[in-house]
Amino acid sequence: MFLTSFRMVCGYFILPEVQGHVYFLLLFSFCERYCTLSKVAELRAAFSANSANLKAVEGRLREIQPLIKKLDNYRKLKPVWDEYSRIKNKPAFREKHQAELMIFEAARKALREHYGERKWDSLKELQAERGKLTAEQDRLYAERERIKKQLKEVETVKGNVDRILENDKQMMSKSIMI
Repeated sequence: MFLTSFRMVCGYFILPEVQGHVYFLLLFSFCERYCTLSKVAELRAAFSANSANLKAVEGRLREIQPLIKKLDNYRKLKPVWDEYSRIKNKPAFREKHQAELMIFEAARKALREHYGERKWDSLKELQAERGKLTAEQDRLYAERERIKKQLKEVETVKGNVDRILENDKQMMSKSIMI
């Protein structure tokens, strides 16, 4: 039955020695169909998990980026603030260093609001965490591309198997009618 439809599709007569191989290939295409369905589901689940991990990493990166900037501004401008606190002629000093003092005060205010009474994270710790998160983000993007490539290949195989099976069904129905 399969052999007839295969002969009609390919236009070749199959030798008896090859019939076993043909049956194997047809059986394999049925198995391949079901295997690709499970593989597609597996790859889509992996893609979803990867996306969730990527979203978490990028969220944490968005959270620490402003903190790093504010801590850096605070650290760089703390000597100017200390000098302003010690000096006698504050209005003249403030006029001269107004931009630096405004940046320092804004950074200090934002850090106090974020951390409250807790001890502030060190700049080096946050920079190290950013480096780890960036490396993790790069790894996740590479894995995401690998999964997308595999998913595309498996969906192509699935489509090919579906086409072969559809052609086989059409040939079977035509041969039954004849």
